[in-house]
Amino acid sequence: DDFATNKQTKDIIKELTEICKVRSFVLEIGEEFLPDADVQNLYRNLGCFEICLKVIGLLDSVEEDENGNLSEQALNTKDICRLCNELLYWFLLRNPQNQELGYGELSFFLDTLDDEIN
Repeated sequence: DDFATNKQTKDIIKELTEICKVRSFVLEIGEEFLPDADVQNLYRNLGCFEICLKVIGLLDSVEEDENGNLSEQALNTKDICRLCNELLYWFLLRNPQNQELGYGELSFFLDTLDDEIN
């Protein structure tokens, strides 16, 4: 049952990320997709930013064993946090209002990069 819930959680985060992107019809080097501003605003109004921060906060529970390895649960938590980081990327991209939210948590985001969940 936990495996099903885990898969469902990851699938939902991936789908939310995909919904936030639209294919670019303008030639921009390296950018096949652009953020959908309407979806970004909807996510902001639904509290997506705060929820993602809570999920990414789970990184504090991830610990290596004495050999420097991560357990299956720790790897899974890290993967969910990585997916949330990707969702936040699309949530913040080219959206000044959302970037204002993110600015206050800039050091937190930089810490997640240090934790290698880019």
